[in-house]
Amino acid sequence: MTSEFLDFTADMTVQDVLANLRLVAPEIDFIYYIYVVDNDDRLLGVLSLKRLLTSAYDTRLEEIMNRKVKSVRLDTEEKEIAGMISKYDFIAVPVVDDEGRVKGVITIDDVFDLLVPNPTRRKKR
Repeated sequence: MTSEFLDFTADMTVQDVLANLRLVAPEIDFIYYIYVVDNDDRLLGVLSLKRLLTSAYDTRLEEIMNRKVKSVRLDTEEKEIAGMISKYDFIAVPVVDDEGRVKGVITIDDVFDLLVPNPTRRKKR
């Protein structure tokens, strides 16, 4: 899981997000989705970068976000996460606590690393 992800509140406009994105993006290795949260960091929705970039500047995130967000809990089993990413063709899935607050993101790279061992990590006999 990585704690590097982008989240913004539902009342922000596309223009607000793009301005903020330019400031924080250099510090984040991979940007797949924009997570929409309330003021207590509870997950409300998600949108792709494509959706963000093709929306009018004055559009609020709550108008364009997908409200049917698939997420996992902190204690979700690795195979279940891998199955979800595979089933829905996700690039990343948010990890939430018991109150629905976003704690991080598991990327497809994380799952790949779990399922396909790196040969350099194996002990030589």
